[in-house]
Amino acid sequence: MPNCLACLSRYIRIHEILIQYGGLKRENDFEFSVSDCKASEILLKPGSTETIGIPAVDVESTFIWDVTIVGGEVSYKEDFVPEDETCYTIIIQKDKKVSSPIRNAFKNTEAGKVVLTIKNSSSKKKRAFYRHKIKKSAI
Repeated sequence: MPNCLACLSRYIRIHEILIQYGGLKRENDFEFSVSDCKASEILLKPGSTETIGIPAVDVESTFIWDVTIVGGEVSYKEDFVPEDETCYTIIIQKDKKVSSPIRNAFKNTEAGKVVLTIKNSSSKKKRAFYRHKIKKSAI
């Protein structure tokens, strides 16, 4: 499937490729609408580690994100890093090997940021596509 996705992503935007083919599009998606479905891309050089930071300024917000990898398996983890340096980092997802699309969510109780870490330990370059949105709580 990675070769299929690599080929498809050259001609079709990643958010228009169905999830079963490695893209970000889900049938009846209630989280991401057409207006907020644009994905960003990062290049994962061989042996590199890249991070994606999603700032969390508003407390009690829910973060939702999608990540998909083109080119094979990588190590992936998710953390919430509080702004207050005396607080502990919260592990959302422990480090694991992934090659398929990922969707996750996290509700913060303090200011900080969600950090997604992607490590490409292979000798081939890969690409990662991601999108995120923040739902502010109604108080």
